[in-house]
Amino acid sequence: MIPRMLVRLQVPLALLVLILQRAPQMYTTLVSRISLPSVQIVQKAILTSAALGSTHALSGATTSEYRVNDSSYRIRNATILHPESGQVGDKVDIEFSNTITPASWEVTQGELPDGLRLTDFLEQAELVDGKINASSLLILGTYTKAGNYGITLKPWSEANGEGETAPQNLSITFQIAEGQLPPPEISYRKTEVHLVLSWDTDSGQGFELKHSRDLSIWSSPSPITSSEEDGQTKVTIPLSEIDSDYYRLESAQ
Repeated sequence: MIPRMLVRLQVPLALLVLILQRAPQMYTTLVSRISLPSVQIVQKAILTSAALGSTHALSGATTSEYRVNDSSYRIRNATILHPESGQVGDKVDIEFSNTITPASWEVTQGELPDGLRLTDFLEQAELVDGKINASSLLILGTYTKAGNYGITLKPWSEANGEGETAPQNLSITFQIAEGQLPPPEISYRKTEVHLVLSWDTDSGQGFELKHSRDLSIWSSPSPITSSEEDGQTKVTIPLSEIDSDYYRLESAQ
């Protein structure tokens, strides 16, 4: 009885392995749809199957196939170029992958715009010496500086940028226009005689502190004492000068 059950189990398992060998990109789809505890189990089951087909796909391929969010590219004998545009303050979430299901990626040229980073779907992988170990990647963050940027990525069949690679690379360009970043969050602490407001100094560039008593007219509070410490701007306001005041950061322009 037990041998028959094993045979029945082996057939669907063999079919699953066969499907994964012929379509290793299914790994990307599965990982992006399941929860963290399941990923750690499923990865071990799928990586072996995907790796069996990846060497053949890399060594015999003449065309690279990439997907960047809703755009698909199938090109031979050329670097694939994907343009992105936006403005300072825009949040960015770019997903990209290659059908060979690479084990790692290498940044061969360029750099990301300020405020963006490369990571994986679990937001755990990090770029180290120009390489990142992950099959499919995300570019996350917020544009913080206007300008033109570009980054070229090369997928590899093994970790740490080793093994075989795809026939063509993927280049993503960024055209970022001027915009307005949101003000940083204000933290506050109250002592017996003072109200101490603080915020991130770098994020607070271009903003100034305003106060109001009716939420309609805003002006600079006075008197105040301002200082910078450990990357934080701190403003100290005597409680004797406060009468149901409201505070906020607004653009200095």
